[in-house]
Amino acid sequence: MVDDIGLKKQEDIVGGLKNAMVRGETLDMARFSFLNAGYSSQIVNMAANSLIQKPTVVEQQVPVGQSPVGIVPSAGNLYAQRPPVVMPVVKKRGVFGSGVPYWVVILMILLTLGIVIGAGVLGLYWDSIF
Repeated sequence: MVDDIGLKKQEDIVGGLKNAMVRGETLDMARFSFLNAGYSSQIVNMAANSLIQKPTVVEQQVPVGQSPVGIVPSAGNLYAQRPPVVMPVVKKRGVFGSGVPYWVVILMILLTLGIVIGAGVLGLYWDSIF
């Protein structure tokens, strides 16, 4: 049996498990986190079992402008699912996302090739020109 200190720890672990489920972790993931942190497996398992026996409403903090959703976990679904994360599409402009337009890069390449070829021709015919 668990003493008064163990009971207090169990209540703290129950709160931590609920908090982890609000963040979207499964009950097993949260339980293993407590076990890896060094908590007694007996107390952690008792806390997890108390959540399974008494399902409670897990509330998430909702940003302004969205409707709040309370999820009631059951024995099969003991975690609150996070809404999907929508990443904004960032259109990269230019070469390698640098912002330099493609036509400027192509112009610079052609200009460099012109200078190199011109220098080569000038080097070949230097004696006959001068």
